[in-house]
Amino acid sequence: MRGRELPYPDGFGQEDAAQWMQECYADEGVDRSGEPAVLVRASAPASRDVFHGDEQCGLIVGEGRQLNDASWMLLGDAQAVGYRPCGRCGSPAR
Repeated sequence: MRGRELPYPDGFGQEDAAQWMQECYADEGVDRSGEPAVLVRASAPASRDVFHGDEQCGLIVGEGRQLNDASWMLLGDAQAVGYRPCGRCGSPAR
């Protein structure tokens, strides 16, 4: 697993996912308050990994892609494991 991920299908939106993950870290004594969540999709090791700050980005839901195939991560976790901002939707504001 690449950082702490929350599968998309359980109905969490971006704010709910961020709050849930921040609370999980707080239970472990780590302050991640105010950090936004981003969407990630597992990719082949040789391909570029990007994170998405918008659930409606065409690269996360376009051309047959489904939100159910994506996961939420906190922005810092995504950056720490090598994900980069999407060229279309960019990075959410902290």
